Amino acid sequence: MQKNWYVIYTKPKSEKKVSSLLSKRGIENFCPLNSKPIKHFRKSKLFYEPLFDRYVFAFIKEADTHQLRNIEYVINLAYWKGTPAIVKNEEITAIKEFISNHQNIKIEKIEVNVNMPGTTEIFDNQSYIIGEKILKIKTLSFKIILPSLGFSLTSEVEIDTARGINVSFENREFQFQS
Repeated sequence: MQKNWYVIYTKPKSEKKVSSLLSKRGIENFCPLNSKPIKHFRKSKLFYEPLFDRYVFAFIKEADTHQLRNIEYVINLAYWKGTPAIVKNEEITAIKEFISNHQNIKIEKIEVNVNMPGTTEIFDNQSYIIGEKILKIKTLSFKIILPSLGFSLTSEVEIDTARGINVSFENREFQFQS
């Protein structure tokens, strides 16, 4: 029997605890963390919070899903049409890559459509500032759609901070220069 990524529904603010408990039991898991820069006086530091409220992902066999309910802070598995929800491995990989390249990620619920592509997609949009007959790009937006979760992830990168860096995602290279 093959392993799949299952979605665990946790008690509020318990995602990191559940991830730690799963790791102690030897269960491969993933709790994506969103890094947000916080400025306090003259210092700036990163604050890490779970990207998905009350969700942790576990990579296990279907026969072993019953043991997840016995872990402290776990409410249940997330279900889709009466069976435990399974997230595609490509989507977990896309989330890992996206959070490693971006900060201050915004999550948005989307309507899951039967015709929606089965793979993640990336969009790169640009915000413009027009002033004194000069057009310059202010920000770039990166977005991936996660159809099996019903969410999209969006991150905006200011051009000033993006200059001189290379970003790769889903075999596409983005290079920002001044």
